[in-house]
Amino acid sequence: VHQGEIIARLALPVGTPLEATDAVAQRAELVLHGHPDVEWLAGTSGVPRDEVSQPDEGEHTARLVIGLRASDDLVAAEE
Repeated sequence: VHQGEIIARLALPVGTPLEATDAVAQRAELVLHGHPDVEWLAGTSGVPRDEVSQPDEGEHTARLVIGLRASDDLVAAEE
């Protein structure tokens, strides 16, 4: 199934402050922005404990949703 999106989860050591997690996520976004197959990015750093979240998520985790450019030739794109 070709959805055109990738969800990346970044996990730093438990206890890592939100500011440090966000700095790592921003560096990842900068690298991804330079990739020719990436069309857009959306990121979230940290998850408040009062939100619905996985038990291992918190200030030490981040999520990036990566939108990929459409390819005219899916077979070639997968090679």
